[in-house]
Amino acid sequence: IQSPYLVFREESTDDSGTRLGKAVVNSLAIVCGILSFTVGFFYLYKWNCSVILFGWLGLSVTMLLGITGGALNYTLLTNSYGSAIPGTTWMPAIDMYSFMFFQANFAVVGVVCVFGRAPLLLKQSYLVLASAIMAWTMSKFFPEWTMWTLLCALSLYDIFAVLTPYG
Repeated sequence: IQSPYLVFREESTDDSGTRLGKAVVNSLAIVCGILSFTVGFFYLYKWNCSVILFGWLGLSVTMLLGITGGALNYTLLTNSYGSAIPGTTWMPAIDMYSFMFFQANFAVVGVVCVFGRAPLLLKQSYLVLASAIMAWTMSKFFPEWTMWTLLCALSLYDIFAVLTPYG
């Protein structure tokens, strides 16, 4: 699946230099997108638009935990319970409505834990789960070379943002 966030598509026939070049351009495009959202957050904070900020972040966390977390849970359920016959899977006894109810509760409790008052261990657990869900999503949509260069680019971006006076 080609991600809409990629500028170049990495082909299996490309040599290492070409893959690295495409991965660097893809990573720079993603970091520029993150930079634009950061600037948007800065100006929303500067203009005291905290309702928009909390709404935006709350909706983002809800969708990450609910929809993307649901996709991960469904994938884990259908792929981890293999049967004795190759090529078939066994699904645990859960209907769609119970699964959606569980995911909605998981997402709402996650948003309350992340943005509200919650025990520190529970808050940290939800943040680690959100990071794992995001990493799983990125590993599904981004090629290997882009993932590694994106990791390096985000590390450099974070170092710049944290350690420089105007970051």
